[in-house]
Amino acid sequence: MNQKNLVERLLETNREGRKQMIIEEICRRGYTPKVQEFEAEGIIGYNVVAETGKGKKAVVSAHYDGDGGYDNLGGVAIALTLMEKPYDKPVAFLFSDLEETGQHGAKAYIQQEKDIANNVNIDGAGVGSEIVDVTDIKTLQFGDVEVRIRSDATAFAEKGIPAKHYATLPSAEAKQYRAGNIPMKTWSRVHNNDGVQGITSMAIKKAAENLYQIIRGE
Repeated sequence: MNQKNLVERLLETNREGRKQMIIEEICRRGYTPKVQEFEAEGIIGYNVVAETGKGKKAVVSAHYDGDGGYDNLGGVAIALTLMEKPYDKPVAFLFSDLEETGQHGAKAYIQQEKDIANNVNIDGAGVGSEIVDVTDIKTLQFGDVEVRIRSDATAFAEKGIPAKHYATLPSAEAKQYRAGNIPMKTWSRVHNNDGVQGITSMAIKKAAENLYQIIRGE
């Protein structure tokens, strides 16, 4: 199953189905998955975690509770692709639940895990392969609507843990973003007809390779 097919299958199912698929994909990559159960606002959530190495670890996170391809099942596919790479330092992969309602999965993970060096959060990914650092974006303006931006990286940063939020964009929009302009075309799909349009296996693999270089250098 290629990366785009994985995103399509994740989109077709619910949170429970996604959790089970992620567990299966983690096992296929030779890792041992661990499920963290937690409760937030009366809802039971489930993080899925896999680790390599021992000691203080870099945490690569991607939330799976969103119902969109770009937000964030493409990010899940990128994180799973990153698990196929070798690492010379401890790395944990966190597939977090209940991000959309307040980063609850990331907060629960931080409460349970203490040896965290830093966080690399993937959110808004799978369309285009250019990696952009969106950590410092706090709000986005869509017409008359101002949207407050919070991601799992926020939960880590609020606990004093170095954290970066990375998204992907097509090359032209990444150039536009780096010039200080908001890439409306891709970001306007978030929570709005966010399917597999524009998502390709090649883009996911290239984005994973670009992020891999960032993770190795953190």
